[in-house]
Amino acid sequence: MITTGVSSIILALVKSNTFLFIVGIFTIYLVGTGSRYMNLRVLGKGQKPKFIDWFLSLGMLLSGSCFVAWGIYLITSSTTFGLVLLIFGLIGLINVKNDFKNYSGRYKNKNYWMLIHIGRMIGAYIASLTAFIVVNAKYFLIDIDPIILWLGPTLILTPFLVYWSKPFKKKYVENEINMSKLSKETNFG
Repeated sequence: MITTGVSSIILALVKSNTFLFIVGIFTIYLVGTGSRYMNLRVLGKGQKPKFIDWFLSLGMLLSGSCFVAWGIYLITSSTTFGLVLLIFGLIGLINVKNDFKNYSGRYKNKNYWMLIHIGRMIGAYIASLTAFIVVNAKYFLIDIDPIILWLGPTLILTPFLVYWSKPFKKKYVENEINMSKLSKETNFG
């Protein structure tokens, strides 16, 4: 997937293709950070993010900011593709915000690393599926609005991401409740 992302960026620069550029950036960021979080299980407890973690996050910070600005410009120019850029840029920036919070040990869920791994890997799949659909839309038997092609996989697959993440969120909530009860029972003051 990383190779696919890099080759998408190279082709995008050679062919001046915005679509390939966006897919390449998102694929590298999502797969890269999704994989790296499997190694970042104890952030804030002595573990520090490595150079590659910062590189990926800062790269998405720059790219996401550009996508948002570019998207706003295109929307004001009445170009519907601006909405796609805006949404993907905001998704990227939200992920970067979470990266910075996690890198500093301020995560709210002890299973943060697994939740992010699941989310980013499914996100990379969504990006790849979106690329496949958009590129092959010309072969569909019916005309489909480009916005649906671009955002449809995200809208359809996000509920699965939420469902598959639930067990890891639930474990944390149960542990917090148990710790809270134990704390109240042993507090004599």
